[in-house]
Amino acid sequence: MAQNLHRERHIDPMTEAARGPSDVFWRPDPETVQRTRMMALARKLGVGGYPELVQYGVDNLDQFWAAAVDDIEIEWYQRYHAVRDSSRGIEWTTWFTGGRLNLVHNCIDKWVRDTPDAVALVSGR
Repeated sequence: MAQNLHRERHIDPMTEAARGPSDVFWRPDPETVQRTRMMALARKLGVGGYPELVQYGVDNLDQFWAAAVDDIEIEWYQRYHAVRDSSRGIEWTTWFTGGRLNLVHNCIDKWVRDTPDAVALVSGR
């Protein structure tokens, strides 16, 4: 019989109280957590940790996603004029309205440009 791993409660991955000891494979130390991009974004948005960051995203959807896209340094050919447009209904929301970008440029080209000596692919037999 398959074990049901889905849980109906919110689990904060940064706190031990949210899970039992058998669920933990690795937990970063507090200094490592503070050095993550997630926590850098949380600090930029003025929130204290992961649960507060999630709540900020719920309460301030447009501001959160604008900050997140800026944080991961998406390079736009044409910057968007609105984070989202839900005027046709939530099911027809368009994101980053008016924006134009090149996915290959953002996923590959800018990394080649910015880190030309980095290893791009490791392969083995």
